[in-house]
Amino acid sequence: MSTIVGVIGSPLELSSNFVLSCESDSLTGYTVGDPVTSWTDNSGTGNHASASGSLRPTYNVDANGFKYLKYTRADKTRLITANNQIQPNSITVCLVLRIDLINNEVKEIFNANTGVNSKDRQRILTNYSLQSDVSGIAQSSAVVSPSISSDGQKVVITYRREADGTISVLKNSLLIKKQLVTFTPQTFNAPYTIGTLGPQDNYFIDGGYYQVHVCHESLNDQKIQKLIRYAAFKSGIRI
Repeated sequence: MSTIVGVIGSPLELSSNFVLSCESDSLTGYTVGDPVTSWTDNSGTGNHASASGSLRPTYNVDANGFKYLKYTRADKTRLITANNQIQPNSITVCLVLRIDLINNEVKEIFNANTGVNSKDRQRILTNYSLQSDVSGIAQSSAVVSPSISSDGQKVVITYRREADGTISVLKNSLLIKKQLVTFTPQTFNAPYTIGTLGPQDNYFIDGGYYQVHVCHESLNDQKIQKLIRYAAFKSGIRI
């Protein structure tokens, strides 16, 4: 049951196609600064995210008492999900994060990597807002702006790709970009990376993650707003 009228109790109420649903309130038994090896997936698919060694994020709590995973650019922090995923033509990704941009550098916050080459993957970036690299599309041709920098503040970033290639990006509840990106559908198995695989050092972030939700469905506008409101409420964001 949700604790506020109009807010869903779980993202899973919106669709049976969620393949990843990680929330920071599942992090227990840690003190600030402890490295976190795994992040529990609540989607029911067992797609838990993990990292090892210096790649591990650390447990942190913000000024309002909300837990988050702290990422450090110098350590190239990232988490990789357990399950390989066949990349769908339609997808919705909702992230709650904080990120500090340095000199307007590009930061990669989500990566669906094929393990083949940089042109066969879909990435969500800050500063450029979003970049979708699929089947030979040049990086510059798929750049969507304006910036979605959160400048150290918590923010909900939602990305939706529809079957025809229409991509929408929302910052909190506001649609900031909608664009049709021509692409050739790919079929591949690869895990998702919360963060970046690089190789550019400046793609890694200084900041943190509160929630990550991935649905293999292009959620409609009403469901998108419900997901955003849920994410914002759970992480103490007013929208």
